[in-house]
Amino acid sequence: MTQTPYIFTQLTAFLPKDVFDRLVGKYNGNAGVKNYSCWNHLLVML
Repeated sequence: MTQTPYIFTQLTAFLPKDVFDRLVGKYNGNAGVKNYSCWNHLLVML
């Protein structure tokens, strides 16, 4: 039986995390954040 990845996994595979992290760093998006990062917020919104 073949294993197909979940649709959520397929969606996140299109997102380059290194580019996202670079942009978050450029605009200081995680300033003052303790637990809930910008990456986690994006995944929840998806």
